Amino acid sequence: MFGWVRRGDLALAVIASAGLLAGVTLTIAAKIGITGPVLIGLSSVAGGAAAVSGIRAQVSALLDRQHAQRDRLVAIEAVPIWPLTEIDPFTIGVFPSALAQTAQRSRAGGGPSGTTIPPYVQRNVDESLRRSLEEPSLARTGRLVVLRGGPKSGKSRSLWEAVCALPGRRLLA
Repeated sequence: MFGWVRRGDLALAVIASAGLLAGVTLTIAAKIGITGPVLIGLSSVAGGAAAVSGIRAQVSALLDRQHAQRDRLVAIEAVPIWPLTEIDPFTIGVFPSALAQTAQRSRAGGGPSGTTIPPYVQRNVDESLRRSLEEPSLARTGRLVVLRGGPKSGKSRSLWEAVCALPGRRLLA
């Protein structure tokens, strides 16, 4: 608390203050005719009220956490989880390359949102990326897979193609 007060000194100060308060209370209570059993009863009521207030706050906080968790679960359950084959990557944040933008302008129809997904250009990182996303690899290492690169360098599309190559995967975007 204070830099110049040691922990033991602070504890003694608290005990002394509590004793002083108790002495003043007993002195005043004796002057106005309040007996020991009444003081004990009053302190029990005050202690019980403080305990009920503390318990109420704890229960309220617990209920708030449970409601927040329930709301998050409801929100998660409300989002459809689609098979990858039914998702247009451009609708979930894969930015189209210049080739994809040209293909979108020149053709109508195609994917679920009316876009045409151009053919994928293989990259050197593809095989190691697929291996790092396989279940045994993730379970063994417990790691997070991160792709780095400049804007429109193909990070999102490479990840999309790697995830699509994994059998039976579904996507929550």
